[in-house]
Amino acid sequence: LSQPQEESDTAFRALADFTGWAVGSQGLFQGKDDPEHPPRTYLGRWDQGRHIAVFPHQARSRLTRMGYSPEATFRAWRERGWLKVDQGRFTHRLRVLGVPQRMIALDWTAVMAATTPEEQLVP
Repeated sequence: LSQPQEESDTAFRALADFTGWAVGSQGLFQGKDDPEHPPRTYLGRWDQGRHIAVFPHQARSRLTRMGYSPEATFRAWRERGWLKVDQGRFTHRLRVLGVPQRMIALDWTAVMAATTPEEQLVP
């Protein structure tokens, strides 16, 4: 019985670490950028109140650097309903800068559950 609890704690820790990183990097997301100073490279798309979507290679790289297994994390997030997904995938198809992309899309309710009140104040 302790293993599923450990798994869920790991999944939540990964969610908290990942959303903390996204909040700290929000200027690099379409939807959160300064139109006069767009970033050279986008990490994904930020749709306030809906989801934060990250390119899969960026999400995998960031989770790996944080010490998490990306595939196990995506699986746990999907099982808990924290990811918006297309049938049988970890990704959800969205447009980023007008181009259809498969993205790792964290549902906004999961983002809010994993962020601190201070992080939530960021407009």
